[in-house]
Amino acid sequence: MYEQWVSRYEGDLVAKCYFAKHKLVWEVLDGGLKSKIEIQWSDICAMKVVSPENEPGILEIAVSFYR
Repeated sequence: MYEQWVSRYEGDLVAKCYFAKHKLVWEVLDGGLKSKIEIQWSDICAMKVVSPENEPGILEIAVSFYR
């Protein structure tokens, strides 16, 4: 499954890395409601960053939930 969220306003899509907890957390503000997506580092199997000059960047994360 492929999910995509495009930020419309500054601060409505925030990614946080918690090194001590070994997790990546996405916070999404939509219509005044905040949702969180928490991903354990051990579930991340691939990452790709595309950062064109003078344009917004893209972070793609492949997650595996099978252990």
